[in-house]
Amino acid sequence: MYAFTKNDGTAYQTAFSPREIARMYCYDAWDDAGNRCIILTDETDFKTFGYQQ
Repeated sequence: MYAFTKNDGTAYQTAFSPREIARMYCYDAWDDAGNRCIILTDETDFKTFGYQQ
């Protein structure tokens, strides 16, 4: 799992790597409350990605 934030500062987690996301238009992610969300790639802050075990 990867943790990251959107451009607005909201924290999420996803199973997709930054390299995979860069080739997508949108992808699945989960917020801190466990809600599933669809995130647009354009809204992703790639500088905040970190791998979590």
